[in-house]
Amino acid sequence: MAALGAAQPGKALVYNVGSGFETTMLDVVRGVERVAGRPLPVEHNPPRPEPRVMMADSTRIREELAWAPKRSSIERIITDAWAAVDPSA
Repeated sequence: MAALGAAQPGKALVYNVGSGFETTMLDVVRGVERVAGRPLPVEHNPPRPEPRVMMADSTRIREELAWAPKRSSIERIITDAWAAVDPSA
């Protein structure tokens, strides 16, 4: 909402959002398993060339819009996403 309020015609700004904490794919899988209450089938393939760590820099949104994450744990994000697609959850 803060980014929408700061929008100006003809001016394009990009804001990254993130907690600043590294989360692995395995963290995401385990979080989904906890929220879903059941194990997920996981297929481990050989690694592909990619950066060791990828993390968005959220400095700009924090400084310009005084934004800070409120629900940034992976379990909270998964729970909120699950509820958005299955309101009965």
